[in-house]
Amino acid sequence: VAVAIREKPELLSLLTEEKGDGEKNAKFAQDFKTLADVLIQEIVRYQLSKHSSLLSDRIYGEESNKFTNSKGQEVTLLLNDREEDTRETLEKVLEGDKTVSCLLAAEVHATVNLTASLEENLSKLKDIELDLTRVGVWIDPIDGTSHYIQGGETLLDGYPIKGIQVAKVLIGVYDTDTGNPIIG
Repeated sequence: VAVAIREKPELLSLLTEEKGDGEKNAKFAQDFKTLADVLIQEIVRYQLSKHSSLLSDRIYGEESNKFTNSKGQEVTLLLNDREEDTRETLEKVLEGDKTVSCLLAAEVHATVNLTASLEENLSKLKDIELDLTRVGVWIDPIDGTSHYIQGGETLLDGYPIKGIQVAKVLIGVYDTDTGNPIIG
């Protein structure tokens, strides 16, 4: 999703919105969210909810899943199994842009092929016993949104320090009673 949006500068500018006063991080003069942020967050929320109904009410994210289009309509992005529903919601956010809505809905519902090493690491998580009644999940969908928006790349000693390469999806699992991290 993030790559599909980032590959087209005109699409990225269309899908970027400055956060409002209630959402904005006080540390920044400007704070943005992109539709990529919200889509990624909602994909993670939806996929985790499918695996456990106990988790569905305990999944939180950095971004509001509400957008206001230029007509002043507030649209809430909620995902389900139907690509058509996602496309229709995205059309409302994007004010009827069927081409972009279809492209993004297809990306949202695409099958993700994991590398063998990632599959191996994920299989190890199955052995962890968790009391799901005490678990919360926090999603920071694109940590480094400003770098994502700016694109490009700046390296220091061969490691990216600015640009799209430093934008990551962070998912943290924590104990809701203590606030202590469990996984992430």
